[in-house]
Amino acid sequence: MHALLKPTDWGALYDYAPTWSPWLYASGTRLQAVVRDVTDQALRAEAELPKFKRTRARKAYDLDIFTSTIDALVSHVVFEYLRGAGPVSVSLSKTELGRASRYLSPLQSKQLPKIIKLLSSPDLGFLTLIPGIKATAFTEGRLTRISAGPRLVSRLEGVTLDDISRKPGEEVVLMKSDRDDQTGLANLVNYPDNEFADEARAEVRRINAHLSAADIEYVGASVLFDERKRHLVRRFTRAQWGCGGRLWGGFWDSPMTKAERLANIRISGERVVSVDFSSMVVRLAYAYVGTTPPPGDLYAITFKTTDGAPVVLPRAVVKKIVAARLNGAKDWPEELREHRAGLSWRAVVASLKEAHRPIADVFDRDLGQELAFTESEILVDALLRLVEEGVTALPLHDCVLVAESDEAAATAAMLDSFQFHARQPGCVAIEHAPKEQ
Repeated sequence: MHALLKPTDWGALYDYAPTWSPWLYASGTRLQAVVRDVTDQALRAEAELPKFKRTRARKAYDLDIFTSTIDALVSHVVFEYLRGAGPVSVSLSKTELGRASRYLSPLQSKQLPKIIKLLSSPDLGFLTLIPGIKATAFTEGRLTRISAGPRLVSRLEGVTLDDISRKPGEEVVLMKSDRDDQTGLANLVNYPDNEFADEARAEVRRINAHLSAADIEYVGASVLFDERKRHLVRRFTRAQWGCGGRLWGGFWDSPMTKAERLANIRISGERVVSVDFSSMVVRLAYAYVGTTPPPGDLYAITFKTTDGAPVVLPRAVVKKIVAARLNGAKDWPEELREHRAGLSWRAVVASLKEAHRPIADVFDRDLGQELAFTESEILVDALLRLVEEGVTALPLHDCVLVAESDEAAATAAMLDSFQFHARQPGCVAIEHAPKEQ
């Protein structure tokens, strides 16, 4: 058994607290017994303790929500505890809980704050609670955090991660609004179903089913990365089906670095290789206007100041500059402003157009999210082909990670998909982990 994590021990993990998933539940008999015990004691507390006493019995539906919520809360905090990780964050916003939304579980009801308060009370001690903080003009807000309390930990003898599973039914096709000009935030849109959404949902669930059954292992030491986190969602943007559409959610995504992925992920016991589209967004911009891009690195751009002086920036910065401008940026993005000394945004845009004259007007048309949609269609189609061939591939926007023995299959699937959607050849780069000494 692990030693009980105290709030003061969470340290760096604190900022990475995963959001509570109401879709987790106790599937193993040992944890099911624990959940029954916790639920029975919670109901007894409501019957016997004055501060929790109810004036009337719950209806059958409400009782089911009550017991299922305890199951999901216990399952998630136990999951993180067994991993040796930290707390779980949970939103208790009154404006969110109980709201009709395709994105919310019935367990995200107005009962939730009361159930958490009950389970974390000194009388029960099944949860450890750190209350959330509301945002102010001077400080950022923080969601409520919960973790396994002492009395819950004392009941976990013999419980393993295999005792916890994920229920079906979670929405996997997300639609976000356009970003607010002042806050930069985009909200989820409660869209109506249609044929495209239904097909996209079926595709993501097919990919998820394959990943769930696959032999994928994380061999690194960090508890921030959980190899069981393979449930992907497809997220569209700007409240349009033709914008965005990338897959998100795997443990191999950020904050894991490329080097960490190549070094620490195994598929069917093999080391992995990265198969990455080269200069993807620029190639798609050329395909958009029906022109073949020039050979070489399309991000090898030398910028010129208004006085004509050359400025060479790191390739990673150039990629972000290109993406920002294609998404309509009218000034230096906040994260890149350290590079703007002596280089105005107007000069940056002029340099982009000079380097890529055939697509110069594309840099003024805010087409980034439409190009991202084409990228997502290419990746999803390639993934579905690989699933059909029995190949496990972990998607990363314009890249996949596959076992080294599947490099050729992944390359063929990606290039064929690019050719189909872009109507011109694509280009991929292969990267292996350094050989073990």
